[in-house]
Amino acid sequence: MKKDEKGFTLMEAVTALAVLSLFSLIFLPVYQRSLEEQKTVDEERTALYLLEKEALTSIYHQPGVETGDTDGIYEWSRHSKQAGTNLCLQWEGGNGRFYKKCLFFLSSFKRHDTD
Repeated sequence: MKKDEKGFTLMEAVTALAVLSLFSLIFLPVYQRSLEEQKTVDEERTALYLLEKEALTSIYHQPGVETGDTDGIYEWSRHSKQAGTNLCLQWEGGNGRFYKKCLFFLSSFKRHDTD
């Protein structure tokens, strides 16, 4: 660009646009994948909350509700063992992978009040 002219030449503008397009092509898929992984983390956090809620409900001998599955994405399974119960949730994450989280809790829980 000459010193007495103001503004950008056509070549400078096209080069800047090409560089911007290249960065967009590289970082857009990375950003999209990070959004999918964030959704999966949220689903995992919800699954752990539901497992803990169901375990506490079972420990205090209240009827099991297995609630919170508003989207129908979680599949429950319960396996009683000698000393306790293994409660599991399975689902397909937002990223297309399958996940399984389990929580083992003792069936006989004695509450000790220190009042």
